[in-house]
Amino acid sequence: MEGALELVPDSAVDPFPTKGQPPDSALRNLEKACAQIGIELNWRDLGSALAGRVYADRTNTRDFYVQLNSKHRAGQQVGTLAHELAHVFCGHLGATKRGFWPSRRP
Repeated sequence: MEGALELVPDSAVDPFPTKGQPPDSALRNLEKACAQIGIELNWRDLGSALAGRVYADRTNTRDFYVQLNSKHRAGQQVGTLAHELAHVFCGHLGATKRGFWPSRRP
């Protein structure tokens, strides 16, 4: 059976590879910083094919809602958070109530 595992490509075994480990406080600090500008983070099991996602959520307390895969390592979660925040900061999900950046929806 060991030979069969060698036939599985690395990208199938670990579809979101990362190197290194962020400092222990990195995610906690990023979560606090996001909260200050109306972005809420949430961790949940998103399966093996999804690292994270971001939604526009114009409630009274937040502008955006980011989900990160709780099954991923901290390095993967930091990388995913950077990716999802890029969508937000580039305006792909629209402008914020506070007008930090303009809407650049397709």
